[in-house]
Order: sequence, then C-alpha cells, then structure tokens
Amino acid sequence: MRHEIGDRVGAIQSANKEEVRLLGYGTFGGYKVPPLESGGMGAGLHHAGYANPFIKLDSGEEVFGCECWWGPEDKVKEMIGERPVINVTVAEMRQSEEVSEE
Repeated sequence: MRHEIGDRVGAIQSANKEEVRLLGYGTFGGYKVPPLESGGMGAGLHHAGYANPFIKLDSGEEVFGCECWWGPEDKVKEMIGERPVINVTVAEMRQSEEVSEE
C-alpha cells in the first residue's frame, strides 16, 4: 500500500495475544533519515544517510517505520480489536531498547 503525506496512520511497538503496546496515531510524514537515537536499524540508516518512512504522532513525537509496525489508522484499530492497549511514548521505547541492548 502506498501512503500519501498526511494520511492518518497508527504505530505499534509490539503486540501479542494479551496486549498491544501502542505508540499512537498520527500522520504519515514522508521519508527522512532517522536520528541516531532511534537505535538498532534506525542508527544504521542514520549512519548510511538512508531515508525511512516517518510518522508525526498526535503527541508531537516522531517515530520511524524501522522502529515499529505501522499502517492506516483504521487497519491498526481493527488489528488491535478488543485487546488491552498500553500507551508507550517513543522516548520510553527508545530508552527501554537502550537498556535491553546493554
């Protein structure tokens, strides 16, 4: 599926049968190079200067496609279904990944 800048999307950190860790909803912002603090694949893309899809969340934070599962807002809500949602900020996600990589 091709996304247009401004399309409403949702971003999920992780999901299992019991819960969904949701980064939030926002708009597809196009492509740009992830910041170094995005870690993992994002840090590799940063060093290579390679652009990745990014999402401007309603919270004001930005998250990159390499950091999450993302898609159209309605499809993300459908995928979540009745499972409990744990809201996670991008900063919290990046901090927890730094701890787990040590």
